[in-house]
Amino acid sequence: MGHVKINGFDITIENPKGSIRSGIDNNGVPWKVQMNNHYGYFRRTEGKDGDQIDVFVGDSPTSGKIFIVDQVDENGNFDEHKVMMGFDSIEEAQQAYMSNYSPGWNGLGNITEVSVEDFKEWAKDGRKKTQPFASGQENASIIPQADEVDEYGNRFVLASDGSTDFGLIDAESGLKQAPIKLSMGDNTIDEKGNNHGYGLLHIEAERGDAIRKAGYSSVQEFVESVAKNYTDIREGGIIANNQTYLLELVDEHNNTLFIQLSKNGEYWTINSAGIFRKKYSRNKRKVYDRPALGSDTNTDISGVNSGQSDGVTTPAGNSPQTSANKGKQSVPKKQTAEQQL
Repeated sequence: MGHVKINGFDITIENPKGSIRSGIDNNGVPWKVQMNNHYGYFRRTEGKDGDQIDVFVGDSPTSGKIFIVDQVDENGNFDEHKVMMGFDSIEEAQQAYMSNYSPGWNGLGNITEVSVEDFKEWAKDGRKKTQPFASGQENASIIPQADEVDEYGNRFVLASDGSTDFGLIDAESGLKQAPIKLSMGDNTIDEKGNNHGYGLLHIEAERGDAIRKAGYSSVQEFVESVAKNYTDIREGGIIANNQTYLLELVDEHNNTLFIQLSKNGEYWTINSAGIFRKKYSRNKRKVYDRPALGSDTNTDISGVNSGQSDGVTTPAGNSPQTSANKGKQSVPKKQTAEQQL
């Protein structure tokens, strides 16, 4: 256990980055995980549970940005606050939070960016933090999620129409007709700095910045655009002996927009997504040319700025590993497998 001072706060580090954290969940099942960030608490503060306020510390502790997670319990009710300090964006903070919990962890509630000065006033007011921080905050980031979960216990993200269906694979493609769904998924970072995982958190970690720089407001918007407007389906890599498929859409600047799918029961799950140069897909076997709608063969993606599109680096895939919580989690088993677009 060590003590550090950051932005004027006295912080005790209970679990340094790379250390093993363990406990027993509510069902009496032991868990053991490796931390991806320093984890500790602010000294002389008091959180909702009566303990001092917990904090994850990233690689840029003096960045001046602080994010407060309103952690929720298994019923979606406010549980306690977790502070993310040392992260450069709200997306990075979200990804880091989830990387320090086990696959299937659904505790990520609203997350709010706050200034150091406002955080100091809130943290040191001497009262228990019994209410979600995001209440009444205009800058809270909310990811709409369904109560429905995927096969690994991660919640599905809601599409723009409020359903969990981001698109559809048609029977005419020769593949099984089923809806396309995006779950929160998970993401971990190995010792070489490579991302492994699937779903929204993995796409955020791998391609989130590039997707927003290309003109999309969020990963969800990008995924839904491709899932609804794709023109081709190509074969992707093999994961755990199962074939994956790529939905392809070429924009007006000759960039190729991809999402990668795996078949899970009654739906297609989104593993990865990204923006690549058109030549990237030329060696991948095409399995379906989607008929154009009416006489218009051009897809409207005018919001994309090609000057900011991503390169040809292949995303990592479905190989989530485990991380930690405060004795309130179970660790579902999940097959680890690398994937390539």
